[in-house]
Amino acid sequence: IFVVSSHTQFEPELGDGDSARAIAMDNPKVNVVVAGHEHAVKNEKLSPTSVIIEPGKGAEYLAKIVITATRKDNGVKIESIDAENIAVKEYGEDEELTAKLKVFHDKALHDSNAVIGDLIGGSLVRPNDIAGIPVAQLEPTALIQLINEVQRYYTKVS
Repeated sequence: IFVVSSHTQFEPELGDGDSARAIAMDNPKVNVVVAGHEHAVKNEKLSPTSVIIEPGKGAEYLAKIVITATRKDNGVKIESIDAENIAVKEYGEDEELTAKLKVFHDKALHDSNAVIGDLIGGSLVRPNDIAGIPVAQLEPTALIQLINEVQRYYTKVS
């Protein structure tokens, strides 16, 4: 069972292969693509065993995906996949859970407002060569190198 979570939209944005649909169609073994670029509420069943879903933005919806499978001698056979976006607005806050997570929430808010450095000397990304396509999608940039370095440092990955 393959589930892909991808910051892509349903249809191509910049060209072939950069959409949730392309991920699903080009990779027949992928059963679920959870998209998240358009901030739209979408749900499309491509086949009985393949679905693309996008649960909107701002935690307005929760994507519920139910995969029914049977264990076989040589693996697993997917019988069906059902998906739906559930509006969570009507559900009240879980006060007990909110209280348990408050310390983490407060730390995240504090950390998100901390200044960690100053950019001196201009942008880390040069101007685009092709209108509408960020240069960072075409080649490595100092900004992408910085992001990757920070991710490797904090995840302790070499």
